[in-house]
Amino acid sequence: MPDADLQRAADLLVSARAPAIIGLYRLSLEAIGLAITLAERLGATLVVGDYPSSPSPGEHPVSIVTTHAGARSSNLLILVNGATPPKSPDGESMPQTIMTMGGHLDDVLQLRAALENTSNTTPASRAVSARSDSPYATEIANALRNATRATVLLPHTIDPRTAGQWHALAADQQTATRIDGLHITHANAGNARGVAEVVAWRTGATVAFGAVDCSTNPPTPRRIATGGDALQAFDAVLEFVDDRSTESAAGTRLRVTHVTVTRKAASDAARTSPVRIDVPPTHNPTAARVMDADGVVRWSCDDPTVADTDPACAILEQLIGHIPSSTSDTGGDR
Repeated sequence: MPDADLQRAADLLVSARAPAIIGLYRLSLEAIGLAITLAERLGATLVVGDYPSSPSPGEHPVSIVTTHAGARSSNLLILVNGATPPKSPDGESMPQTIMTMGGHLDDVLQLRAALENTSNTTPASRAVSARSDSPYATEIANALRNATRATVLLPHTIDPRTAGQWHALAADQQTATRIDGLHITHANAGNARGVAEVVAWRTGATVAFGAVDCSTNPPTPRRIATGGDALQAFDAVLEFVDDRSTESAAGTRLRVTHVTVTRKAASDAARTSPVRIDVPPTHNPTAARVMDADGVVRWSCDDPTVADTDPACAILEQLIGHIPSSTSDTGGDR
């Protein structure tokens, strides 16, 4: 890639008063770490809630408390609202019983009521008001009472209130049955779980509000607008982009074809054209790590010792090299 493009991108970012970095969910864990280093060098904001059709981690009361392997080892698996069961590797058994149920609030309330009507393990203070005469609620309640370990798979579309009721149900029944929850992320969310984990570990700031501001020391959580207004507060944006078709990118977890840096201007006369830095394509597997929705880290290739290095990492390293190390300390012209 031309060194002039890297220098111009660096100049646009350094001269900005409020730069932002987006599209992190398309990066490997290694590249996410470098993006955080870049943000700290610039004093930029990491926008972590921009992955498609997937809520920020703080929006759901039920967190991920098991893994796909844990779900497969349960003797009861409940699929809520069309959630897809985890694939079983060759030779590995699936749960003895797999049941499905709806994903509405009334569905889980009816199940809680069915469990309470025949169980002495639930305190009266946790009683819920719902009819429990639904045949499927009674059937699933009986299956839960007979199970020693159950896993509930929640789809990415689950409503927060409904997810909260599943959390309460698991707490109610914990003395009789261990009930784990596994919240499935959207298929296009990429490495979103990895972003949340790496940013939280590196900065110490929660990502629940959708962004982390690295212009403060230490970095702080930042609540940003949603939808089209999410980037209005920033005057420069670095984005990791994938412009491949869905068909050509099918099955790929790391999708970055180029990096763009766009600088806003107060007037048309001061407007500058965006800088595009292409990510060199690789013909071999890439030695990069991703984090699945259940928190398990895996390599994106079969043998990392013979795979190519992540090209996005190389671009980030070079871009960091063009940013003066004193930028975040002096604040530039911010």
